Amino acid sequence: MKMFFCLRKLCNRAGPGASVLLCLAASACGPSARELGRQAFRRHDYATAQNFLKKSKNKANKNFVLYNLELGSAAFEGGNYHAARRAFERAAQAMRGYAGTAEGVVSLVANESAKIFKGDPFEQAMANFYDGLIYYRWGDYNNARAAFHQALMSDKSSADGYQEDFAVAQFMIGKCYRKIGQADNARISFEKARKACDSNPYFSREAIRDHNVLIILQLGKAPKKIATGPAGSLDEYVPGIYRETSARVYADGKLLGTSSPAVDLLRQARTSGRTAKDTIQAAKGAVKTGLLAAAAAQDDPKPGLALAATALLMPAGADLRQWDLLPGEIHLLSTKLSPGGYTFRIEFFAGGKRMNDFRQVWHYVPVEKDRDTLLVFRSGRQKCNANMPPRQNPVFRGENDNAFSGASKN
Repeated sequence: MKMFFCLRKLCNRAGPGASVLLCLAASACGPSARELGRQAFRRHDYATAQNFLKKSKNKANKNFVLYNLELGSAAFEGGNYHAARRAFERAAQAMRGYAGTAEGVVSLVANESAKIFKGDPFEQAMANFYDGLIYYRWGDYNNARAAFHQALMSDKSSADGYQEDFAVAQFMIGKCYRKIGQADNARISFEKARKACDSNPYFSREAIRDHNVLIILQLGKAPKKIATGPAGSLDEYVPGIYRETSARVYADGKLLGTSSPAVDLLRQARTSGRTAKDTIQAAKGAVKTGLLAAAAAQDDPKPGLALAATALLMPAGADLRQWDLLPGEIHLLSTKLSPGGYTFRIEFFAGGKRMNDFRQVWHYVPVEKDRDTLLVFRSGRQKCNANMPPRQNPVFRGENDNAFSGASKN
């Protein structure tokens, strides 16, 4: 605020031309539309977030993929599934494309952050996973299966031993196969899911056979990418900061069960595998470190300064761009309910302690007859359709872009 008033005073004292320039400079210091969108997303105002983020989505520049991933997150969480599908598909197609893949030479002379952002394998997998969820709820099981399969293909580039661990995508492929009458393929997919995550009770044969409601719970915040290695030339993922570890779900006051982890995104991020880019980055970092050491060892300041200047101009910095609107974990819970409308209550826990400010109550949640019901919720402080504003709904409600059907106070 103090800076704003100082600039305004300068504007008043300066001449007309200088006043315009100073005021333009003051306005340029404000947050961008993208940052305003991200702030709205963090406070669960997904409609506002989408309005800001969509201003960046069609910019054909190095961050095209990242812009669309962020827009997809806002649209998905706010229930605008047509917009979310389009954003995720734009991002996924660009990730699978070849633009920016033949840039090894460029890597030697430019920072990684100057290149086209294509995301890490787990980010590519998540874009396709969300796409598959939307198709599944719409009853388009062939397209859903294709999207979940593409999520698995994205995960194939992970490090050895971690190429079959995206269990929730394998599980959803099995559900798609069941829907299109391919029982043998469904059985194989479910077995692969159980093998990848054998501790999850909702992957059991009994749950698959008897349950008609699948609840996907997104907990926490995405792992954070930081710089590491020589001269900060490499990147590394560290845990996102959040407390929630599990959730209990109630329908009309009856406990349905406790969530069980299906995907740990930190584990996915850390096992993405290393590429030729990392080799180049490590080499650049080593050269830069060596030049700085040589400069410090010089007795004559002139060659020392020249070496230091060369080192400082070398673009060795790691690319820290990431899709940080993702959750930290994906949990599952499934159950059997009669058709009808329900009030769902979700209690989140940090270890064994209930997080009262994270309690969610969702009214008018339909369980449909003769078809599976897919529900998606995300943890957050003071987030539910009993809290107004914002008006938003995490429940799939068919193909209508306006997913919100009403809310009431507790």
